[in-house]
Amino acid sequence: MKILKKLGLSFVLLSVMFLSIAFVSFAADGTLQFSDPTTTVGSEVTVEVKMATGGAAIGDGNATLSYDASKLEFVSGTNATGGNGTINISASGTGAETELSYSIVFKALAEGTATVEVSDYTAYLYSDEKLNLTSGNSTVTIGAGDGTAAVAATTGSGGGNTTVTVNGTQYTIYEAFSDSSLLTGFTKTTVAYDGAERQCAKQDNGELYMFYLNDASNETHMALYDSKKETFSFTEQVILSDELYILLNDRGDGSDLPSQFLKTTVTINGNEFPAWQDTSDTDFYLMYATSSTGEESFYRYDKQENTYQRYKVPEESKDSTSLGGTLGKIQNVVSKYFVFVLIAVAALALIVLIIIITLSVKLHRRNRELDDLYDGDYELDSDKSNDAYYDEDDDYYDDEDDEYYDDEDDDYYDDEDDEYYDDEDDEYYDEDDEYYEDEYDEVIPKSKSGRNSKKSKDDYQVNFVDI
Repeated sequence: MKILKKLGLSFVLLSVMFLSIAFVSFAADGTLQFSDPTTTVGSEVTVEVKMATGGAAIGDGNATLSYDASKLEFVSGTNATGGNGTINISASGTGAETELSYSIVFKALAEGTATVEVSDYTAYLYSDEKLNLTSGNSTVTIGAGDGTAAVAATTGSGGGNTTVTVNGTQYTIYEAFSDSSLLTGFTKTTVAYDGAERQCAKQDNGELYMFYLNDASNETHMALYDSKKETFSFTEQVILSDELYILLNDRGDGSDLPSQFLKTTVTINGNEFPAWQDTSDTDFYLMYATSSTGEESFYRYDKQENTYQRYKVPEESKDSTSLGGTLGKIQNVVSKYFVFVLIAVAALALIVLIIIITLSVKLHRRNRELDDLYDGDYELDSDKSNDAYYDEDDDYYDDEDDEYYDDEDDDYYDDEDDEYYDDEDDEYYDEDDEYYEDEYDEVIPKSKSGRNSKKSKDDYQVNFVDI
C-alpha cells in the first residue's frame, strides 16, 4: 500500500513538472525608443516613440509614460492619451509590422529640459510571445521664447537645417538622438559632411555610418551613409540572433540573379526597399542586406513567417549574366522567355514543314503533267505524220487503183478467174489430198516404231485442207 502511494505521489509530481514546462514561454527582446526634440517656450513639440522587435512580427504594445507637467503640457497624440504628468500609449500589430509607432504632442511651458520616461509597459510578439523591452527616454530641450536658444542648440550640433535628398525626397539630418535610439551594434560618433562634423552612428565591427533623417512630418528614418559617394540609402535592422543582424538596403541591383526573379518593392516599417520575386513562388522575396560582419549579400525573405535566410546566387547565373554584347542579350531573353521561344520555334518548324510538303506535292503533280504532256505530244505527232502518210497513199490508191480495178480487174476476175479457180483448183486440191493422205499414212507408223531422232523435210511441210 505504501508503495502504491509513493508511486501515485511521484506520478502527480511528474505531471505537475511537465505541465509547468509546457507553460514556460521564452521572452523575446525589443526596444522602446524616443526622439529628443528641441523647441521654444510657447511652441508645440512632438516626441516620437517606437517599439521595435528587431525583426519579428509584433503584436500588442502598451506603455505608461511620465513627464514633467511644469514644463510640458499634453496636447494630443497618435496612439496616445493622457494629461497631468501621465500618458498611456497603446497599439497593436497586424502581423506584418516589426515595430509600432506613437506620437505625443506637447506644448512647452518653461525654459529648460524636460524628461519623458517609461513607468511601465506590456508588450508581446504577434505569436503571443512576451517581449522584453530595453527602454530609453526623451529629453526635450526648451529654449527662450524668441527662439535664440533653439537656433544655437541646432547649429551647435551641426544639424537642424541641413537637408539631404534620398530617392527624390528631401530630409533633414537629425542629430539630437539619444543613446537609447541607437541600433544594436552601433555607437554614437561624428563624421564630416557638408563642411561640418555631424552626429551619427557607426558600426562597431565595420565601417558603416548611419544617419537619422527626419521627413516633413518629423518622422525619423535611419539611412546608411556612403562617405565615398556622399549618398544615403534607407535601412532597416533585422535581428537574426544574439550575435547576428542584417541591415536591409538598396545597394544591390540584382543583375547577377537568375532570370526568373523580377524586380519589385517591399515596404517594411514605412520604408520601401527593392526586392526580387520569383513569380512562381510569391511568398518569398530576395532582398539585399549588409550583415553585422560587414558582408553584403542577398537574403530570402519569407513574408508569411517574417524570417530571413542568406541566399547564394548560383554560379551559372553569374556566368550567364557576364556574357556581353548581342550574344549575352539573346541568351538572357531566351532563358527568360524559354517557353514562348520554344512555342515560336515549334510553330516555325511546322510552317516550314507544311511549305515543304506543299511544294513537294505541287512539284510532283507538275512533273506528272509534263510527262503526260510530253507523251501526248509524241503520240499526237506520230498520229499526225502517219495520218498524213496514209492520207496521201489513200488518195493515190483511191484515185488510180480504184480505176484500174474497177475497169480491168473486175472483168478479168469475173470472167476468167472464176472459171479457172473453179476448174483447175478443184482438180489440184483433189490430187494433193490423195497424195498427202497416202504419204502421211506411210510416215506416221515409221516414226513410232523406229523412234527416229531426225526429222525429214516432210515433217515441216504444211498440210492443206481441201475446202
